[in-house]
Amino acid sequence: ALGYDVALLAARVYGDEGRLGIPYDHLALRVRTVDGGDWLADVGFGAHSHLPLAFGDRGEQEDPGGTFRITEAEPDAAGVRGGHGTVEAADLDVLRGGTPQYRMEVRPRVLGDFVVGAWWHSTSPVSHFTRSLVCSLVTEDGGRITLSGRRLTTTAADGTREVRELETDEEVLGVYRERFGIGLDEVPALRDLA
Repeated sequence: ALGYDVALLAARVYGDEGRLGIPYDHLALRVRTVDGGDWLADVGFGAHSHLPLAFGDRGEQEDPGGTFRITEAEPDAAGVRGGHGTVEAADLDVLRGGTPQYRMEVRPRVLGDFVVGAWWHSTSPVSHFTRSLVCSLVTEDGGRITLSGRRLTTTAADGTREVRELETDEEVLGVYRERFGIGLDEVPALRDLA
């Protein structure tokens, strides 16, 4: 609507022991501006960059969310690098603080391609989305607030954290309402997937 050229990119999230997750695990956006600049805009990854990252920059990029770097990916566990061996089409790794966060393809996709990944995340008993309740938001000062079950974590812009357990349902509902703008009648509960 603002006139930018936006491409949907498929990404696989790095998990335990540096293993890549399922295909279409995550959706990232490559945004092309009117002056031809390409930017990685990713508002859905949780603790990630607060500002767009320069898509073509392979050096360190400082951001309120940390130090980021976009690099050409090495071969994965199956020996596949992506992009049929050409640097221009190679998969890219996005690192935060030197740790790989996800690997993305540069080939644009359509929204329907992500249906199977969304289904897996919402139904698989091994998906972290079915094993916990999480609500997270970047604050105006560049920090972050996260409610995970009854644990409220407040992270300041400098990285210092305060964690506290909320004792009552009223406290939990108050945090959803006052900090996240979400009005609920009762505390959310995990679905039984059995």
